[in-house]
Amino acid sequence: MRAPATPSIVAAATEDDPCTVGTSIAVNQTINGSLQSTDCKLDDGSYADIYVLNVTTTATIRIDMTSGVFDTYLLLANSNGDDLGQDNDGGGGTNARMQLSLGPGQYYILANSYAPGAFGAYTISVTAVGGTSGSGNGGGPGGTTCSTTPISLNQQANGTLSTSSCRLTDGSLANAHTLSLTSSTTVQIEMRSSAFDAYLILTDATGNLITQDDDGAGGTNARIVRTLAPGNYTIWANSASTGATGAYTLNVTGLTFNGGISCQSSPIGLGQTASGTLSQTDCRLDDGSYAHPHSLKVTSSATVQIDLRSSAFDAFVLLTDAGGAPIANDDNSGGGTNARLVRTLAAGDYVVWANSKQANATGEYTLVITATAGGGSSTGGGTCSSGSLALGQTVNGTLSPTGCRLNDGSYASPYSFSLSATTTVRLDLRSSAFDANLILADAAGNVLARDDDGAGGTDARIVRSLPAGQYVAWVTTYAAGASGAFQLTLATSNSTTTCSSAATITLGETANGTLATSDCQMSGGAYADAYSFTIPAGASRNVQLDMSSTAFDSYVILTKADGSIVAEDDNDGGSGNARVRVALAPGQYVIYATSYSPQATGAYQLMLTASGSGATEPCTQSLPLALGQNVSGVLASTDCRMSDGSFADVYAVDIAQPVSVQIDLKSTAFDPFLILTDAGGRQLAMDDDGGSEGSNARIRTKLAAGRYYIYANSFGVTGRGSYTLSLVVR
Repeated sequence: MRAPATPSIVAAATEDDPCTVGTSIAVNQTINGSLQSTDCKLDDGSYADIYVLNVTTTATIRIDMTSGVFDTYLLLANSNGDDLGQDNDGGGGTNARMQLSLGPGQYYILANSYAPGAFGAYTISVTAVGGTSGSGNGGGPGGTTCSTTPISLNQQANGTLSTSSCRLTDGSLANAHTLSLTSSTTVQIEMRSSAFDAYLILTDATGNLITQDDDGAGGTNARIVRTLAPGNYTIWANSASTGATGAYTLNVTGLTFNGGISCQSSPIGLGQTASGTLSQTDCRLDDGSYAHPHSLKVTSSATVQIDLRSSAFDAFVLLTDAGGAPIANDDNSGGGTNARLVRTLAAGDYVVWANSKQANATGEYTLVITATAGGGSSTGGGTCSSGSLALGQTVNGTLSPTGCRLNDGSYASPYSFSLSATTTVRLDLRSSAFDANLILADAAGNVLARDDDGAGGTDARIVRSLPAGQYVAWVTTYAAGASGAFQLTLATSNSTTTCSSAATITLGETANGTLATSDCQMSGGAYADAYSFTIPAGASRNVQLDMSSTAFDSYVILTKADGSIVAEDDNDGGSGNARVRVALAPGQYVIYATSYSPQATGAYQLMLTASGSGATEPCTQSLPLALGQNVSGVLASTDCRMSDGSFADVYAVDIAQPVSVQIDLKSTAFDPFLILTDAGGRQLAMDDDGGSEGSNARIRTKLAAGRYYIYANSFGVTGRGSYTLSLVVR
């Protein structure tokens, strides 16, 4: 969970501060937006657009944020700036969704990204969920007059959405199915249809929303897995689109564990990894899936992360107590088809079930149990002695079994430091002996930030703006039990002193330079050369900065004209070279070519490339592309030309009904770049390296009925050669 922007987001609007300006959004409205470097910047380095929502009567509100370009993140605050909730992937895949009951008042929605520095197009919508009481159509969740059909555990119902079905307040049709439970049960509800995009809503007996799902069962099918107490519930068989009709099947399954503890289990401990295989000799659940139980003992209260990964099947993890009573479960929170549970557990005995989403699935899996860092108690139970650290200081130390141990089993060494004023600090942890893991906490022990590989390789880095106060930097390891020597540095972030002049560099140009003692000097003591460039009005750009040197460890910083940092990097270019990739809005920018270490000198090369345009050049011809089709093509100088000078083939796609799609562009001849627009040429999504196998491009998004254009493009203006383009339903 991340803290939202400070309460200044609800302050009086000013013209020059994007964190105090909000765009109005109404209930049942959808807005297309784009995250850019000129938007409000949050403390973790991510950017956000702010939307102001006025609610006039108490209502259940659903907020959806989708993007085919980046992993979306939603935050909600009230008029006082209090955090009301946050979500990352609640909408399925990398889309965010929040649903909660809001009373009358003004609210602030932050359309954000999970990863700092992510930019691109997105769609945000606010919907009123549930209906009002009344007769016939017009009822729904919250209403009492819709006719219902009972359904029991382990039963399948066949139904049809029609114009005589109950109608929800968003205009969609729904059938109500009642479910009665006599004991606490983990229930799996699946709705499937080939006629429309299935949508499930689960409410209690009084109509209060419990949960809902769109595509949890894959494709356009819906799935809910929930542990429910004894009582009566209503399952609403619904559609994701207004007015959709057609046949569907609804399955309700109770997940039990064949007596819970009767299956033969394997032990696993905190900080351990187990490799196993699901097979037909394993315990079998009532839904037909195989499961292998792993017994887990927790000796003191801890926040535990459980990861189940498999390339053979869709992983599903369940957590129960020693008697088999369900506690929690998860399907895809670990990314892709991997499962992840994060849960605070009291001391006691538990069972972790390695399971599959589908019945009869078998194959190898890996189960990893870790615990988040706690207050840092030593193995003897006393308080760890803390070293001291000052700005500009580097300390050398050694992690050993005789030092502090965190509750995930990893060794740790704390260093305290103080700040007399608000400062942007950079903590770097480097080690050749172990995979470095860095944790930043305040004086009370609250974790503010953590990082594993932010400094390149297995070294860690945290860059954070901190107010005056006391802080603790915890040096620890990614894997429990690792030890060895390390180096920890605390410095101010590589902010610049004002340079007297900056050389001009243009998009597509390479500059050869030399760092010397006569150059501009950064606040950390490193020398730097400054280069200015301009993104022309009317078109955003995806920019890549590459800085390489055999004389020193390259470091590149990108700022706006006012000096505020947009992005910076040390080793993403590999072998001590720096690389920054970022989408930039029109305006003037400055690049600082500098070094990681103070006072380093020597020759370097700086390359500035760009691709993608906020507006594509109209092309006179397009090629047809259908859902499920895979085509081969060749980029050539005779193709449509984009406004940045690169070439593109344009494909027209006609969508008959709402569908979630995946677009892949692959090439070994050039760095692929994808752009998706609507029929009017408005850019909906773009991507550079989101696909598999290195530099391939991928867009995942949901499209309404209509015509769209896909631009098969290259990241650099010189890109030419053969490629493959595919469009599939996901």
